[in-house]
Amino acid sequence: MPKSNTEFWTQKFVRNTELNIRVYEALKKQNIKVIIIWECTVKKMMKDEVYKNQMMAEIADAIREEGRVLTEF
Repeated sequence: MPKSNTEFWTQKFVRNTELNIRVYEALKKQNIKVIIIWECTVKKMMKDEVYKNQMMAEIADAIREEGRVLTEF
């Protein structure tokens, strides 16, 4: 959380979270699997080949496996 203008950022995070939940639920109702990958994970994958291979395997498994949930990694 940024140290300045904390009220603005708090409200922004809350709104973004609410929107993300609505979008996720709408996609789920359409049987669309959602996988969330954070920017920090992508950056680490770009620097670490072993980590990248592990994450790619996890992502592939999550796509293939029915009912498996893999979010925010």
